[in-house]
Order: sequence, then C-alpha cells, then structure tokens
Amino acid sequence: MQLRTKALIVVTAVLALLFVVFYSLAQVIILDGSGDLGARVRLYLLVGFAFGLAIAFGAVFVIEKIGISQVYTMAEAVRRIREEDDLSVRLPVAGRDEVSRFAETINMTLDAVEASRQQVEASELRFRSLVESINDVVWEIDGGMVITYVSPRIRDLMGYEPQELVGRTFHELMKGGRNEQTVAAAAKLLGSNRPFDLLATPVVRRDGAIIDLEVSAVPIVDRAGQVTGYRGVARDVSERKRAGEALKKTYDDLELRVQQRTAELKEANDSLETKVEQRTSELASAVQALQAEVAERKRVEQQMLSSLQEKEVLLKEIHHRVKNNLQIISSLLSLQSEHMSAHDPARAFRESQDRIRSMALIHEKLYQARDISRVDFGEYARSLTAYLSRSYVTRPGIAVSVDIEGIALDIDKAIPCGLIINELVSNALKYAFRDGRDGEVRVALARDGNAFTLTVGDNGAGLPPGLDFRDTPSLGLQLVNTLVSQLEGRIELRDGGTGTEYRITFREKG
Repeated sequence: MQLRTKALIVVTAVLALLFVVFYSLAQVIILDGSGDLGARVRLYLLVGFAFGLAIAFGAVFVIEKIGISQVYTMAEAVRRIREEDDLSVRLPVAGRDEVSRFAETINMTLDAVEASRQQVEASELRFRSLVESINDVVWEIDGGMVITYVSPRIRDLMGYEPQELVGRTFHELMKGGRNEQTVAAAAKLLGSNRPFDLLATPVVRRDGAIIDLEVSAVPIVDRAGQVTGYRGVARDVSERKRAGEALKKTYDDLELRVQQRTAELKEANDSLETKVEQRTSELASAVQALQAEVAERKRVEQQMLSSLQEKEVLLKEIHHRVKNNLQIISSLLSLQSEHMSAHDPARAFRESQDRIRSMALIHEKLYQARDISRVDFGEYARSLTAYLSRSYVTRPGIAVSVDIEGIALDIDKAIPCGLIINELVSNALKYAFRDGRDGEVRVALARDGNAFTLTVGDNGAGLPPGLDFRDTPSLGLQLVNTLVSQLEGRIELRDGGTGTEYRITFREKG
C-alpha cells in the first residue's frame, strides 16, 4: 500500500474520531451550560477540528519520515555497492509497500549478480591456470602494439618477468628494435584487422641472444565492432628453424650430387648406358649414405625420409629418360650412318652432335626447373638457337630471333620440337644466306588452348626450285617429317622466293 494512502487513512480516521469525541463533549457541556447554544457548539467544533488537523498532520509527518528513512537506508546501501563494489550488501525490507518490493527486487538482482561474479571469477581462475600451464606464451596488445598482458611462460622463453614487459611496445623486443621498417610492417599487419597465423619474427632475449618466435593472433573487437588490439600465442621455433636449415643444406647437397651425376651422364657418348648404370649405382650409394647421415638427426628423420623417397623417384625418372634418349640417339646415328659420305664424315658427326646437344639441353633445362616433367620452351629455344648461331654464323649481319613466351611443354613434345628447330635453324644458317646477304632466322611458338603452332622461317634465298621437302634425300628434312609424325601434327611450307617458312601444328593431350 502507498505511504500517502496510509497517511490519508490515518488522517481520516483521526479526524472522524476527534469529531465524535468533541461532538459528545459539546453535547455534555451544552446540556450543563448556558448562553448561546449554537455559538458554543460551533466554537467547540472549530477547536476540535483544529486540534484533530494538527494531530493528522503530525501523523502524516511521522509516516512520511518512516518512509524517507527507509529510502535513505536504501540509498546508503546502493552507494556502498557502487563505490565499494560490495555485492554482499542487501537493501532493508520493512513491509509490503512499494519501497520494500523495490528493495526485494534489487536484492534478488544483487543475488544474481553475485552468483555471476563468482562464476566469472571461477572461470577466470581456470583460464589463468590453463594459460600459465601451457608451453606457449599467451600475450595481448592494444591498438598501439603496447603489451597489456603476457603469461609467466615468458620467463623461460625470453628471461623477462611478465610485469617487466607490460606497458612496453612489441617493437622494442624485435631484432633491430623500433625502426621505420618494423613500425611499417606492424602497421600493415594490424591495419588489416584480420587474424594471422604462424608469423615468424626474430626477437632479442634479455641476455641478448636472438631467438625466432612463431606468432599467431586474433583481433580484439569492442561492442561497436572496432578492433582495439590483438590477442594470441607465441612459441620458440629456433630449434625447428635450425633443423630446417640443416635439412635444406642436405637437400642442396643431394641436389648438387644429382646434378653432378646428371652432368656426367649427359657428357658420356661411348658406352653411355653402362656409364649411366654405374652413375646410378653411385647415386644410390650416395643416397644411402645420406639416409644414414640424416637418420642421426632425430628431429628431422621423417622429413628426410620423404625427401630421399622423392629423389629415388627422380633417379628412376632420369634412368628411364636416359634409356629413351639412348634409343633416340641410336636411331639418329643409324639414320646418319645411312647418309654418311666418305668424303665428309666430320660434318655428319657434327650434325649428330648438334642433335644430341639439342636433346641434352632439354634435360639441362628440366633439371634446373622445379617441375621436372615440363620445360620452359622459350628459354630452351633461346639457348638452343644461341648455340647454333655460335656454331654456324661466321660473319655479322645474320641474326636469330625467338618469339616464345610463357609456354611449357612436356618432355615428349619438347624433344621432337627441339630437334625440329635444330634441323630447320641449322639448315637456314648453312644455306639461306650463302650468297653473302644479311638476314634473319625466326623461331616462334604460339598456343591456342591445347593447340600449338611452331614456326621456323628466314628471309634468305629460299629452297632450290623443284625441291619437295616431303620427299628429299636430305637427312635433316627426312628427320623433320618423321618428328612431325611423332607429334601427330601437320607441317606446311611457305616458299615465295624471298625466304622460307615452315609451320608445324600439333596438339597436346589434356
């Protein structure tokens, strides 16, 4: 019930009671008195009313005082809760009026808040225990890269106490300290407002030693969706980095040995297959020796095993390709022997050497590339034509140009194309400019989806009249036609008397 309602009831009851009392008293006095009866009655009623009104106001004041005192008590309790963060305080409940019901509501809210705070404190305690027990360092920075928290694991990692780093910027710990580069790199990273993972950076320990940290973090976002900092973990990966460097050195050593053995295989001519088998055996022994050496590195044993398996596959591929190339070389030498003339055997051997060189160059480019199944044909063609220019161009005024960009071919297509370029370019350099004219030999390869067009042309004297390039005693042109058939392609000739241009079209499976 409202306090003012209580006061009104009390006032009404008091006035009614006083009116009855004074009216009865007036009747008694009137019956025993004398004088003007009406005037005396009015007098007594007026006095009684005034006296009752005074009593009523006093009652209202007392009731209001009681209510206000209760409110003051509640206000003091609220002040203690707000200023002292004392959630054990409870508001007084004096009855069932609206103030008491309000106090009960606040008390229930305080009970819920206290229970929530206890849960939060327990959760925070569990989280802190978990953070302090893991091996990684847990950290937190604000938007200016100022460290706001770091877990105790930092003692073992960097030699600092956690409180020594709070308030310092992360730049100060980086190798080289705070400079324009570190500030710019950090600003770019944090400005993206995105998580980052496994970011490696060198930092300086308290004793001056340099260690490598691997850092992962997620942004801290406020209620407005703004990034106010980052929170994450860091771990020391120095040992892993050293192991990786050792692994890379082993890879490099192995790659060098493979290249050395491959170079020896490419230089061999007589009894090449026997030498390949010998070198393969040596490589296998080298791989086994490396396996034994790598086995001692326990931390990288599995990685090294995988590497050696890859190299074994590479050796088998090399062996397979060498056997195929030996068969091609054998076929080329057989064809050459059929066309060899007794008066110029050196020329025949030189032509065979050029063809073998074009094949060897394919492998040289493959072994220098990451993908040993495909060769950058533009780079290969430029190397091959440069070699042919050095061999056949004996005066200035004759140039060879190559227009091939961004095209890679597998070895089954690259070797026939290389041999075709070898034959056509060497023919052009030997015969197209014999009358002393200047000129240019052009080599181009264009791609349209899986279709390729190889063009070899010159602006020289052209072919002799009546020469059918498809039916000619020239071993070179016979070989070109055979290679085009091997490519499952088609060859066309443009001969207008002012030069010669061969156009070979073929497709790559895929």
